[in-house]
Amino acid sequence: MKKNLQIISSAIVMTLFFTFPAFAGQWIQDAGRPAVSDGVSNWRWQEDDGTYVQDCDLWLDGNKDGIYENYYFNSGGWMLAATQNGYGQTINSDGALLNNDGSVLRIIAPKDSAVITTPDYTLTLPENWKNNFCYSLRNGNLYVDFHPIKPLLMDGKNRGSVTQAMFWILSFDSREEMENIRNQGLYDSWRLLGSSNGKYYVSCGPTDTAIEFYTEEDRAVMQQMQSALYENGQSSLWNRMVFVSAGN
Repeated sequence: MKKNLQIISSAIVMTLFFTFPAFAGQWIQDAGRPAVSDGVSNWRWQEDDGTYVQDCDLWLDGNKDGIYENYYFNSGGWMLAATQNGYGQTINSDGALLNNDGSVLRIIAPKDSAVITTPDYTLTLPENWKNNFCYSLRNGNLYVDFHPIKPLLMDGKNRGSVTQAMFWILSFDSREEMENIRNQGLYDSWRLLGSSNGKYYVSCGPTDTAIEFYTEEDRAVMQQMQSALYENGQSSLWNRMVFVSAGN
């Protein structure tokens, strides 16, 4: 998170089965500018080569706590704050993108853990998923991606962040809601997992939307992770979910 950052190098070191440096850089503040003026802050993200990112949004874990937040930067390289992005989404005064409910949109990369805890259930993934995945919770849905998050490099400049989806778990408050979404054909690889506490759960994915940005070594790890998640050709997700009692 950017809040409480000091102006120091914040190189992010990602661990796969080897060390993979990505998104190295640091936050730089210009104290001579207003903290926030017309939706523009006095913070920039400086890359290791001394340049500032421009005209992009990035997932950044500036203090290396395993929590990424999404920041937007204008054509001058200044971080946006207390405004909206081009999609009408709200950005708070610290520059972080918000969910529809006003909470900060985050991607979490657990360290040395294969457990994901949501308000409704705990999901325990295979051991070889440790340090190789990250996830976000949005509107009751779980989105699990490969870790590390990669920089989108174009013309030698960082133009954004790239994540490779591993799977999603969607939740619905009724069978009717679930079927309405299913009939729209919005998701590939739709699998009904089951129902608990009146909610219905569906898994989707993986997708290949960002696979081209990952190395052959990354892809081999992804394949090993997917293989460990399947039992006799069937996803083991449902058996790995322990639900919170409705009475708690």
